[in-house]
Amino acid sequence: MKDYTELKQRVLSHIVHAELATYESVYAPSRGVITISNLMLFEPTATKYGMRKVLKELTAEGLIEYTSEGCPAIESIGEYHELICDAAPPINGYALTKKGFECETWLKASQQWEDNLRRMCES
Repeated sequence: MKDYTELKQRVLSHIVHAELATYESVYAPSRGVITISNLMLFEPTATKYGMRKVLKELTAEGLIEYTSEGCPAIESIGEYHELICDAAPPINGYALTKKGFECETWLKASQQWEDNLRRMCES
């Protein structure tokens, strides 16, 4: 039987970084949702079976959940309303749960992200 521990950590890391990426973009949905096909792009050596197994384990542990996030249109706020970004179909995929935001992977990545922002603002 194959050990998927390393793949499991990498997949959780990808989901964590998808959440952090939404903090930096006005065009991203309000929650970091990543599809299984995008996860497969980040892990080209993983099989579909292995990816599904890892996602199922992370879901069973309560760290992630399968969810859907809408992508509404974005309008400018000001004197003149203008469309900045068209609405898009919802994204169906995996996102962190409350327990996921308490895990070590999240805490480490978010601390590194905050440190990078601090360094950027100081320079």
